[in-house]
Amino acid sequence: MKNIKKIFTIMIIIVVACGVGYSSAEGYGQGETCSPDFKGKKMHKVMEELGLTQEQKDQLKEMKIGNREAAKQLREKIKTKRGEMKAELTKPQSDRNKLDSIIEEIGELKKETMRSRIDSVLRMKMVLTPEQYKLLNEKTQKKHKEWKKNKKKRGPNDQA
Repeated sequence: MKNIKKIFTIMIIIVVACGVGYSSAEGYGQGETCSPDFKGKKMHKVMEELGLTQEQKDQLKEMKIGNREAAKQLREKIKTKRGEMKAELTKPQSDRNKLDSIIEEIGELKKETMRSRIDSVLRMKMVLTPEQYKLLNEKTQKKHKEWKKNKKKRGPNDQA
C-alpha cells in the first residue's frame, strides 16, 4: 500500500510539473496558484536542467496541450454530474437509484482521469531518456516535500 501511495504521489507530481490535469483552463485567479508566465518560466528552467532536445521539448509541449484539453473536458463532466447530484438531493423526494447512477458515473469519470494521468506519465517516459526521467523524479519529489512541509505550516484550510 505504501508503494502504491508513493507511485501515485510521484505520478501526480510529474503530471502537475508538466501542466497536466491540475492547471486551470479558466486562467490566473480562477484556480491557479501562480501566473501562467511564472509557470512557464519554471517549466523552461526544468527543461533546461533536463537537457531536453528540441524534439523532446516539442513532443512534451504537444502532450501538455492535449492533456490540458482532455483534463478540462473531464473536469467539466464531473462538475456537471455533481450538479445533477446536488439537484437530485435538493428535491423533496430524492431518487436513490438516480443518485447511485450519478455516483457510478462520477466514479467512472474519476477512473478515466486517473488513466489519463497514467497514460501521460507513460508517454512522457517514452519521450525522456531514463536519466532525464530520473532527474525529473528527483526534482518533483523534492518539490513535493517542500509543498507538504509548507502546507503543514499553513494548515489544511489555508491556501497559498
